[in-house]
Amino acid sequence: MLSRLRVVNSIKCNLLKIRTLTYAETDCKSKWETVFEDAEKIVGYTSSITNQLGKKNSSFDFGKHLEKLNGSSHPILKIVKGLLSDEKNSINTWGLLILLISKSAGHRVTPDQSQYDGVLQKQRDLAQLTELVKMGHLVHTGVLNPTKELLNHKNADLNDGNKIALLTGDFLLAKAYSMLSNIRNSHVNELISSALRDLTDSEFIGERNPQNLPMPSLPVQEMSHINVGVTNYSKMGHLLNPDRNTDPLDQEGCMGSPVREWTVRNILGGGSLLGRGCESALHLAGHDREMQTLGYLFGCHAALAWQANADISTFTSSTSRAFSLVSAPVLFALHHNPSLYDLISPGFKDVESVPFNQIRKIVKGGPALNNTTKLLNEHREAAIEYLDHFPNSDTKQKLICVIDAI
Repeated sequence: MLSRLRVVNSIKCNLLKIRTLTYAETDCKSKWETVFEDAEKIVGYTSSITNQLGKKNSSFDFGKHLEKLNGSSHPILKIVKGLLSDEKNSINTWGLLILLISKSAGHRVTPDQSQYDGVLQKQRDLAQLTELVKMGHLVHTGVLNPTKELLNHKNADLNDGNKIALLTGDFLLAKAYSMLSNIRNSHVNELISSALRDLTDSEFIGERNPQNLPMPSLPVQEMSHINVGVTNYSKMGHLLNPDRNTDPLDQEGCMGSPVREWTVRNILGGGSLLGRGCESALHLAGHDREMQTLGYLFGCHAALAWQANADISTFTSSTSRAFSLVSAPVLFALHHNPSLYDLISPGFKDVESVPFNQIRKIVKGGPALNNTTKLLNEHREAAIEYLDHFPNSDTKQKLICVIDAI
């Protein structure tokens, strides 16, 4: 398995060269770090991309290329810094969740391959390739769509950054595809392929500005009061409907409504991948369709809980972190105060024209963060509720602790 991670290990090892640009090391462990490490011990988890920082390989010196961009504003640097500095980064945790749910469910068939700590080798490979797919997609979003002004001037940082983002993302995805083919299971191939399609679809939802950044839809004033809950599927249940199998997600009636727009963007943008990863892991263990569906729903809700937490942290952290204009707090603020759209609309021409500090104050001064916290709590509770159908065990309790620590 280590041979499959050589280049990935090299990427993360070389990122240490720019790690000092992101945050200072501390000796204090947070509650999250303690929970994460305890959960890792349960499944013997050593395949996380983050955990491979200490391994070197000279075949792919990603960090060396990134050093060329130091001092520039290319988005690939922000993405890398975010990967290293965010302790709750979903990429670093998804593989662990897949292994934990694999061990929690157990096996219904006689393993035809090696296993370690109650987890099949194919399930470990699945966890790793899920992380690779998500990271590859995220790195690809670092490709900057240049304006005409930039194209009219020679810009080495722009070209170098785009090449690094494009080729690195391609490599990570190619590595994931290779690992997926080695699992040799057509149903798993179908499930993960549908998640890859969803990731692609996430880049074509709603309008985007010339920099290819997503822009929110005009808020729609609904007849009834806003329903933050995710357990009431009267209006948005189709977004998490497991009966759709691997069909494309039905996006009708979602844009302009804060919960539905945010949900469809993030189911396509990663929730589907974690859901299909959990579902595939249970399929490899021989569980029936009902159990696989529970795994899918657990993964989707866990991913949405993580995204809600990430959206909140951009407004509550001690430093003024950049935030997305399609994050949950912004969408909730738009629903509460549609005139906010006038401040956002200049971003359709150039995101630099958006008064982010002013928008931040408006978001923090209204009910948007409270609504996003409700969204986080309900997705977290829904994920834990689906775990009630799994056998009681220490692994299940650790899995609940991980979700509860979000």
